Amino acid sequence: MTYIVGDKIAVVQGTGHKIGIKHSDLTSGSIIIAGAKDRGGITSRLCKSADSGESFGYIYNPLSRLVDLYKLGNGKMLASSSLGISLTTNYGDYWSVKSVPFRGGNFQTFEDGTIITPGRDENGRLSKSVDGGYTWTSLGEDLVPGSDHTSCVSHCVSYLGDGVCVAGVGRSGGPAATDAAVYKSTDYGATWTFQAKLSGEMGYIYPFRTCYLGNNIILMSTANETAYSVYGVYRSTDGGSTWSGGIVYDPGAFYLNMGDGVVYSGGRYALYRSDNYGETWNNIFSISTGVSSMTQIGDSSTFLIGTTEGGHIYKSTDNCSTWRITQNLLNVKDYCEQVLCLSELT
Repeated sequence: MTYIVGDKIAVVQGTGHKIGIKHSDLTSGSIIIAGAKDRGGITSRLCKSADSGESFGYIYNPLSRLVDLYKLGNGKMLASSSLGISLTTNYGDYWSVKSVPFRGGNFQTFEDGTIITPGRDENGRLSKSVDGGYTWTSLGEDLVPGSDHTSCVSHCVSYLGDGVCVAGVGRSGGPAATDAAVYKSTDYGATWTFQAKLSGEMGYIYPFRTCYLGNNIILMSTANETAYSVYGVYRSTDGGSTWSGGIVYDPGAFYLNMGDGVVYSGGRYALYRSDNYGETWNNIFSISTGVSSMTQIGDSSTFLIGTTEGGHIYKSTDNCSTWRITQNLLNVKDYCEQVLCLSELT
């Protein structure tokens, strides 16, 4: 199962940080990590549940603008933010910074276990780890040759297998401010070739979520610089060479790939489900506060979603048919208004 989520995480740069909820204190249920921030800002919090999302406790103030949480198993999880890549090896009890790229991105894994992220260095290259996230080095050439890397505000990457990577790049400011471009690599990120420009309405310039669904089908979301909760959804059926969509369309806050063409996504007004690899979407849960994150607990029929506004956690135990609120993170800690990430930590 593929989790494509984004959020904030806890570290103190260079030293890590000891947090209050320890794995040894857990008594029942699955461990859930929730990241939230103030609406429209960068102040963020990390919260942890030990009872499958029924209740959460405040953990720590994370580094700003976290992009992705990536579970590795056995209590390990990676996090990327605008200030670095961090790692926990003991179910979230302690986090330490392992690398400080220019800006964070999502994580993907090659067949040999190499982890990559478009959390690039000052030369615009991706980063890779061959030791489970402990150390990071630059990968390949500049993703966008000749670009002003300080203006690249968003990268996201999908790995299609057999060395094929597809990345989205967005910029802020200058003549390319409304451009969101797609690049492709066929040699595990060593070299890149321009594929297409994603030019949606109203300047949807940030390609900030992507998901490979199999069969050469890729989904990619873009958002506006001044309206980060507004999404445009693009879809490729030929491995990233050509794209359709991109109009103002509500899904795209995240992608939760269930396999066999079934994928969930969230938006400003609802939770959506597609049963045909993202070609069409059905509104399965209308909610005025929006849906910005989602996770499944194990392989069960239990799911959690987090809202774009209000800091609410909703839970379903019947395969998303009905939902109930379990927690308001604003009651746990201030600034927890937008729940940008939910992930089970196994």
